[in-house]
Amino acid sequence: MRVSVIDAMVEVQSIDKPEQIQNYSHLADHFICRICEKYEDSDEIRLIFDRYDIPASLKQATRQKRQGQQDVIYYRLTPSTLITNKVTMKKLLSHTSTNDELEKYLAEQTIEYAERNRARAVVAYGCECKGTKRDMSYLKSDQEEADTKIVLHALDATANGATEVRIHSPDTDVFILALRRYSDLCQHTVFVTGKGENYRTIEIQTIVRALGPLKTAALPSFHALTEADNTGSFTKKGKPTCWSVFNEAHDDVIQALSQLGTSDLPSNETLEAVESIEMVVVYQETETGQITTTPAHTGCVASSDSPCPLTATSMEQRDRTQSSFASPEGFS
Repeated sequence: MRVSVIDAMVEVQSIDKPEQIQNYSHLADHFICRICEKYEDSDEIRLIFDRYDIPASLKQATRQKRQGQQDVIYYRLTPSTLITNKVTMKKLLSHTSTNDELEKYLAEQTIEYAERNRARAVVAYGCECKGTKRDMSYLKSDQEEADTKIVLHALDATANGATEVRIHSPDTDVFILALRRYSDLCQHTVFVTGKGENYRTIEIQTIVRALGPLKTAALPSFHALTEADNTGSFTKKGKPTCWSVFNEAHDDVIQALSQLGTSDLPSNETLEAVESIEMVVVYQETETGQITTTPAHTGCVASSDSPCPLTATSMEQRDRTQSSFASPEGFS
């Protein structure tokens, strides 16, 4: 059974809005038609939405940046609410309350359509989770981001007999989490991302084998340290530079790094590993050519976008932002 687990808001944001779409009912029909056509080769589809009903959202700054200077307008949702040609999809999706109502409406309309056509479908929106073939309430979740829920649903699909899982998302966070959880996913799990010339289907197994269990276990920590959705980055140090440092690090550093996020507070060994990597990223030099676990008690300078300097104290704060996902076999 092939199951497609889909970042639903990415699909909503990417749909066009032809002239014939005059209200939310038309928009829902258009969305469902697109989903059915795009994923017609799947035996089951799972649409995973973000949450937009959290007052103090971690993504508030990101959303404001995406909106730019455009006015934010709330379009109250009823099936007959007019959304004329002047209302672009970007403008329609600019208000979190509109998004909250829209995702619920699209999810419920999708389930109704799937039930009428005896199709296998699951939708997760807000804190709810519904399916057409069985009760899915056990997957209710209050997590804000779809990222972690996408991986949760990939795991559930595997547990319920999926022989192929296709994760559709443009988000590196989802990719990293899927790599780390691969040992619990079905053997044929792929990550589908990009569009046009950048469209790619990535075999998770191939990358996990190339990395090995140690580095796979440490990937979420590495990603959080070097700029994920809600963490800062090193000034003028991009991912390639950071990856080079990570790739050349000694095994004991990677081992300690892999434990970040597995307990309420990081151990001294983990903090030392993190600080040693930070020092090499910033200053790009070691005595032996390899990073080793040596205490570095001087905090490194974070970028101006970072919420705090990269010190032992701030690492405790970053540690709490990671979800406690199981590592590859042999790692806690």
